[in-house]
Amino acid sequence: MARDCHVDVETFSYAQPLNKLGTYRYAEDPSTEILCLMYAFGDEPVNAWIPIDIPKDLRLQFSRWLQQTQPGALLRVGPKCPQRIRWHADRGGRFWAHNAMFERTVLNGPAGRRIHFPRTKRNQWHCTMVQAKESGLPADLGKCGKALDCKHQKNEDGRGDMLRLTKPRKPSKLNPHDRWLPEFAPDKFFNLFVYCVDDVLAERDIHANTKPITKNERKIYLLDQKINDRGWMVDQKALEDVQYLVGTYKKRIVKKMIQICGLKPTQYDKLAEWIRQQGVDIPNLQAQTVSDNLKRKDIPQQVRWVLRMMSLHNMKAPTKYTAMQTAVCEDGRLHGMFNFYGASTGRWSSRIVQLQNLFRPVIDDPEFAIELFSQREIDVIKMWFEKNPMKVFASCVRGMLVPAPGRDLLFCDFASIEARIVAWMANAIDKLKIFSTHGLVYEYTASKIWGYPLDLDSLKRFKKE
Repeated sequence: MARDCHVDVETFSYAQPLNKLGTYRYAEDPSTEILCLMYAFGDEPVNAWIPIDIPKDLRLQFSRWLQQTQPGALLRVGPKCPQRIRWHADRGGRFWAHNAMFERTVLNGPAGRRIHFPRTKRNQWHCTMVQAKESGLPADLGKCGKALDCKHQKNEDGRGDMLRLTKPRKPSKLNPHDRWLPEFAPDKFFNLFVYCVDDVLAERDIHANTKPITKNERKIYLLDQKINDRGWMVDQKALEDVQYLVGTYKKRIVKKMIQICGLKPTQYDKLAEWIRQQGVDIPNLQAQTVSDNLKRKDIPQQVRWVLRMMSLHNMKAPTKYTAMQTAVCEDGRLHGMFNFYGASTGRWSSRIVQLQNLFRPVIDDPEFAIELFSQREIDVIKMWFEKNPMKVFASCVRGMLVPAPGRDLLFCDFASIEARIVAWMANAIDKLKIFSTHGLVYEYTASKIWGYPLDLDSLKRFKKE
């Protein structure tokens, strides 16, 4: 019997958009539903399992197509799990998918339970996307297949119908429902099923044409999945408090700006034109341009104030609070925030809330600020802190991540980890010596570029000051 089963699912959910909710929040939503699941054991034909009811004509049409393209393939319609899948899962068989975290999480969630899909363990799942990235290939299924020149290239023809069928829609006279149903759109569902079969063929070819990841990387991948499954607990009460304050303060900024220039801080083009009318030549209102102009001493005071308020209103850091509220799951945790092998060097990247890129606090006691947030008074924040309230809010993002009762939460980081490993791999002895002594590798590089000697005593004095 085949040890590997390649799987791809297509889903519908009212929980949208997926890229902001995250896989786990999407998977736990009771409206999330599996429209079809295509699977292939080893090199066998791709079988089709359609758990939803479909019209007889659509079933016959797809059955004929499946036999023409995948001779001997099986088609099951209805919510009963195929016996061979159940047997494979119960015996610890390996499942493969492209971005396997999605299939695993959805199939282990309410959507999978409704169709009686057997619960699987983390170590049963293998990811062709990870295997591709380990080989220096694109993560995208189609782009990866092209880079490998695979025999079966992903067909994008059904992508448009897939996107329509997996999300809610506006009802119409011809289709009064708020989603597409097979009886109203048989052609679209036929294209969806074909698209799903095609994905299985494409991911199986990628599996066959890429090197398996090492045992050590496999362990790290499973650790990554465990970390994402466990998630980060969020202080939801504090999150609600700070969101109230952020919203209140933004309203104050908008009201004051309308009084001064008649414009809102998000009307970039009109604001740029208003600033030019005040005699300030400004090419755009990008963050760096605004920052550079705030340093100028020759601009009118009201222009300076407008630029500063616009910059504060549009600060990126406080938007993480909205991202947290959107993605937090029923258990009060953020799941799936880390992306294994997210960078070409192999390190993790972060998504949705971007936990690897948190605002560096500009206040001394963020914990005290979070306590004050419960009073929901902007003037209290102003009284206690010299910094602008928006910068106080931004300084407290990290404080929203809390340990479970009886636990501690420790934050740590590797210093210049990529630079150290690259130096070791390149056998750059001079840089390795620097890392093992004073560690001023950037200053050392600058001294080489500009031809100045590296004055360690002065640099140490400068850093202390």
